[in-house]
Amino acid sequence: MTESFFFGLGARARRLKWTDDAGWANLANSMSVLGWLMRETGVKGLQCDVEDYYQQKQLERLPDDPEWDELLPIVRRRGREVFSALFREKPDAKVLFYFLMNMNRDYFTTPDPAANARFLKDLTPAFVDGILDVMPPTARLTDGNEDGGYLGRAEKGDFYRRVRDLRIGVLPLVAKENLAKYRAQVDVGFGLY
Repeated sequence: MTESFFFGLGARARRLKWTDDAGWANLANSMSVLGWLMRETGVKGLQCDVEDYYQQKQLERLPDDPEWDELLPIVRRRGREVFSALFREKPDAKVLFYFLMNMNRDYFTTPDPAANARFLKDLTPAFVDGILDVMPPTARLTDGNEDGGYLGRAEKGDFYRRVRDLRIGVLPLVAKENLAKYRAQVDVGFGLY
C-alpha cells in the first residue's frame, strides 16, 4: 500500500436538489476542505462511493427536477463546482469512484448511448463532464468498475470486455471537448473482494 485516500459516501439521508444553490455550495466547500486536508497530510486522493444505498436517485432525473434539456447543464455545472473546489486545493488529486460510467451496462449494448441516458434519466454522464471540465492535467479519475472483479469471469474475458466498455464504449456519453481528457486521465479499476 503506497497511497492513502479519504473516503466519501455519496448517498445522503435526503436527495440534494440540483437547483439548491446553497446546498451545492456547502458540498463544494466540504470538497475544498477535503482538498486542503489531502494537501496538508499527504493523502493522495479521495474514494467516492456514489452507489444509491438509500434510493435517493441523486444521479437520476426525477419528476420534480427541471426538464431534461434544462437539467443537464445544471448537473454539469454542479460537477464543475464541487470538483473545482477539490482540484483548487489539490491539483494532483486522484479520485476513485467505485462505480461511475459503468452503473448502467445498457450503454454498451445500444447504438445510441446518449439517447439511452435520456431514456434511463441517467445524469451521471453530465456530472462526469462537469468533473472533466475542471480537472487539471495533474489529476486522475478512476472508474473503479467495482463489480467487474466479482461478477466477471476470466474464461469469458469479462474483465477485458468491461475495460473496453469503459475506455471506448462510454465515449459517446462524453462531451466532445472532454474526449481527449477522458482518454488521457480516466483509468479503469478492478475491484477485489
